[in-house]
Amino acid sequence: MEERKLKEIEHSKVRREILKGFERETDTSLSSLDLGDVVKTSKEDFDKHFSNMKYYSIVRLSEAFKLRFIDERARENVKFLDFACGNGENGLYAASRGSTVIGIDISPEGIENANENAKSMSLSNQCTFQVMDGENMNFESGYFEFNSNLSILSDS
Repeated sequence: MEERKLKEIEHSKVRREILKGFERETDTSLSSLDLGDVVKTSKEDFDKHFSNMKYYSIVRLSEAFKLRFIDERARENVKFLDFACGNGENGLYAASRGSTVIGIDISPEGIENANENAKSMSLSNQCTFQVMDGENMNFESGYFEFNSNLSILSDS
């Protein structure tokens, strides 16, 4: 595997060992969250590995856009790809709206967290999360209607 991908896997592993729940929720809501509710280890670990969080407030607008996009499209018989799914936020949201979801991520820890989150939200029957390199996917062309990075994959 390429060095850059190995570094990303290691980076994700460290961050996911520190943080509970959904990364994106923490990114966009940190000011309203109690650190004790989101950090598994220590405030020092969080400060060291999440020092860029103060710059993430701008993400709120893109998050709102993404939620509207999914709201307008997610329903029964629609297959979503949650590409680079992390802890599964986008896929779980689409599944909660009725879609069937396959989430992929290069990080085994992310996939483990996504599957745990699906189970805790009673969405395991609608979501499959698996370790896969997004640059080397093995899905048939046209398999998905939409993916979570907001690209339409087919018109079916």
